[in-house]
Amino acid sequence: MAGKIGSRFQLTRSVWQRCPLTPFLFLFFAEAIACFLYAPQTDLRGLKLPFSNSKLIEAEFVDDTTLYLQGEVENLRKAEQAVNMFCNGSGAGKQLGANISPKVIF
Repeated sequence: MAGKIGSRFQLTRSVWQRCPLTPFLFLFFAEAIACFLYAPQTDLRGLKLPFSNSKLIEAEFVDDTTLYLQGEVENLRKAEQAVNMFCNGSGAGKQLGANISPKVIF
């Protein structure tokens, strides 16, 4: 505050589910991860959209983020590294395991 960095503090609770700020906090977080995944430094190869020069790497719906990537092993490793880096840098946790369902689209 007042131009100075405050002391660190331990988070002990999450945001109250009915808090009116919750949707906005989620949007800030969703925008941050989207910008990070689309950054040239991640070098992720997303799906090429027809009739466009754009690529699709991620989409978000409610509280899920879905990655749309070309299925090369190296690309998937880069995606895992990018998600790990984002989680470590933001303090966010990632829920892995049963929530991951790889899909193959031809």
